Amino acid sequence: MIATASSIHPHHPGYRVFYSIILVLGLGSTAISCYYAGTHAVNYQWLILASLTIITGSFTVQIPGVNSKVSVADTFIFINIVLFGPAAGTITAALDGLAGSVRAKTTSRRLEFTIFNTANMALSAQLAGLAFYGVLGRGILNGIGQVRLRDVLIPMAILGLVHYVVNSGSVAAVVALETRANYYRIWRDSFLWTAIAYLSCASASVLVAVNADSISPFMSAALLPILIVVYFEYKAHQEKTEERIKNRQLNDLYLRTVESLALAVDAKDQTTHNHIRRVRAFAEGLAALCGINSGDQLMAIRTGALLHDIGKLAVDDYILNKPGKLTTQEFDKMKVHALAGHEIVEQIQFPFPVASFVRGHHERWDGRGYPDGLKAEEIPLGARILSIADAFDAMRSWRPYKASLSMQDSLNQLRAKAGSVFDPNLVELFVRNIDRLENAATEAARDSRELSFRNLAAADNTVAATAFPPQPPHPLAAATTAELLSLNEFCSCVSQHLELQDLYVNLAQRIQRLIHYDLCAFYLERGNGTVRVEHAAGRFSEKILTHTLQIGKGLSGWVAAYQQPMINTGAAMEFHGADFEHIQLKDSVVVPLMQDNACVGTISLFAEDPMTYSQEQLSILEVVARHIAPAIAEARKRAASKSEQREIEVETRAYHASYLSVVASKLLATAGKTGSPFSLIYLDLSNFSQLVRLCGADTGDSILKQVAEGLRQELRKVDFLVQFGRKGFVALVDGMGREAGTLLAQRLQRRIREINMGNVAGKNVSVFQQAGVATYPEDGMNITALLESAQRHLAMRAGLQDFGQEELPPMPLAVEQESFL
Repeated sequence: MIATASSIHPHHPGYRVFYSIILVLGLGSTAISCYYAGTHAVNYQWLILASLTIITGSFTVQIPGVNSKVSVADTFIFINIVLFGPAAGTITAALDGLAGSVRAKTTSRRLEFTIFNTANMALSAQLAGLAFYGVLGRGILNGIGQVRLRDVLIPMAILGLVHYVVNSGSVAAVVALETRANYYRIWRDSFLWTAIAYLSCASASVLVAVNADSISPFMSAALLPILIVVYFEYKAHQEKTEERIKNRQLNDLYLRTVESLALAVDAKDQTTHNHIRRVRAFAEGLAALCGINSGDQLMAIRTGALLHDIGKLAVDDYILNKPGKLTTQEFDKMKVHALAGHEIVEQIQFPFPVASFVRGHHERWDGRGYPDGLKAEEIPLGARILSIADAFDAMRSWRPYKASLSMQDSLNQLRAKAGSVFDPNLVELFVRNIDRLENAATEAARDSRELSFRNLAAADNTVAATAFPPQPPHPLAAATTAELLSLNEFCSCVSQHLELQDLYVNLAQRIQRLIHYDLCAFYLERGNGTVRVEHAAGRFSEKILTHTLQIGKGLSGWVAAYQQPMINTGAAMEFHGADFEHIQLKDSVVVPLMQDNACVGTISLFAEDPMTYSQEQLSILEVVARHIAPAIAEARKRAASKSEQREIEVETRAYHASYLSVVASKLLATAGKTGSPFSLIYLDLSNFSQLVRLCGADTGDSILKQVAEGLRQELRKVDFLVQFGRKGFVALVDGMGREAGTLLAQRLQRRIREINMGNVAGKNVSVFQQAGVATYPEDGMNITALLESAQRHLAMRAGLQDFGQEELPPMPLAVEQESFL
């Protein structure tokens, strides 16, 4: 057999070593055989058989699964070894390998594989011939001479075996090393079945061996009909093998398709990443321990493990991702997923009982499960296996509403529920083999990659709201009604005159008079996919100030994401990782703050003493939220406006230089994450001081105002303009690289040049300027480095070499100075 060139270049370090060994030994054997044939009286009739070898070598059969072919030409190689010795057989085999490689259609790395095939075939024939004559006990000068059948059977078997092992083993090894595949699997799947060819060739050679004196090389051509039959048998076996490989590939495609379908649940349920892969590993391992190693039932368990939660597509997102105990109504909705999963899987019409396994994986051994209340062995075995695999992985995994359990605690839970929830025999089998099962599950999870859409969803601060029916109002006590009326009047008339923090303090006091709490937190949306505590009152208030949650995480993050209230859930999910004893906070009630159909934050109340918030208190807090949300939103706008005004120059309406580091840090952080470019354009009004001395301070203010206005007209709305010193401006431009930033700088200069300052003392006054462009990250990784780079370049152009260094680093791209007189 011969190997053909692959499109994959070798990567395994042992490939070249093995290739070189075969090359040296094979070509060395060929050289020695040629020398031997040329210096000894060898019957040159072997050339006739060599020609037949090359001719029959044209009828090759592709070995499925690898780049290799096999032919029936080995018969004539064996005959040459038998009739004329190893030298003739070695040369014949080398010619066969050479001719077969040349006939190959591929041109990729042809020379490399031609040399390998020639050397490998020669080495295989040389070793086979030496083994044959060694076992036979005859000399190797001119063939075997006259022998009996019983004397030649074992040597001929050795001849075929050695040639088969060396040839197939070497080709399998070079393929495995080149592709980094498993050697044994390649040899078993692609080369084991070719042993029939060597057996046929060796059998034909036996006939020649026992009749060596009466069969001439010409008469050996009579073997061609036999070889043709063998060839077509080969072709039939090849077609069957290709069909098996195709079926296996289709089966792999089917499993990948099923897993992709299961990932739809992974995309919807943010708490169960890798859960399906681990459950599959546990289920397959437990099935194997039950003696299920193949067949439809194993395929049903494997597929059911992937699709057991497919019915969650019918469950609302807010229930799946709720970081707390489900209400009775919510749990009833969650239980629908078993029936929904059964219906979805049943539509696929699998040829094995997947649907029944998916339907029954929440049934209990004692008959108290759902959806059908099956008991004991009424539950399908596959469903019982999935039940244990699913439950154990859930115990071992962290969820927003619970911490993960240790291995031992999880096993104790299984044992405690054996005979009530789970099949006791399966539990015992699972526990006894937990180390092996856990290793398999860990490996399965490690092989999976994090899907990018999960990161995009987590970073997205815009969460689609689901429409939920409004809750019916509860009748309120007279005192409560009066307090709510007072709150409404306060929000309508007084809140607009208070600073934001004063408003928070007043609101927290009013809420305390309505609903008891030990800790009150106002979470506000930050515009970056998070909510943060802007004000807190009560116990731990100082420690949770600025506590931040991602949208969808924790209690308040979940409420902000799904715009649904949450009641009576422990604070552990809210303050996971916080540096205080939040375990003392027992219960909670959280409602969203809605403004213009968008959630701007939450009101989150926590109680330290064990208590249960009532539905009436929840309704009161929702009324409070509706009153105070507009007041808080308006107060935040006022605070933001005042903050911005403090950062803006009065004359130019450009930002103060002190604001430069704040906004630049945000832009640089974004550029670092996204890989987008960022440019800083520094503009220096070189003759501004002279203009002020010539025209007066009022004219100087007018110049700065007109320059700033001109620059704003040229910049985009998303760009930032900062007044830097008395005679400089800095433009921060996100998303522009060096070339685009340079073009923008030129436009800014032209805009300033067009400013007409009028006639002063009989002369037309114009602004003289220079501009430099520094680009992140080429010219600096922070705002200081970028600014210094731009300024240093301008100083060089002005001839100012007083920077304390003889050689300056590479400068940012600069814009040529323009004349404006």
